[in-house]
Amino acid sequence: MHTLYHDQCMFSLSIAPTEGSVVSTKSYKYGALIYDSRNLKKIFDDNKRMNLLKRDKKSVMDYLRVKFPLTKHDANSFHVDVISTAVC
Repeated sequence: MHTLYHDQCMFSLSIAPTEGSVVSTKSYKYGALIYDSRNLKKIFDDNKRMNLLKRDKKSVMDYLRVKFPLTKHDANSFHVDVISTAVC
């Protein structure tokens, strides 16, 4: 998995409830992650925005490994949409 990320990669998490919904933090499946959300409509402090941005391969991978459950992907379930355009 290490090879999937380059050394200068960045990651941020943004959680945005649907418009008009009032959902308590405890109702989210991963409720504690709301505090790591870098939703730019909600976070106005530039220092906090920068601290929530994970920079470099190790930081990104550590965050994903610790905060999210281990997953496996079914290679047969992937679909690729190809959009082609004609240039006249």
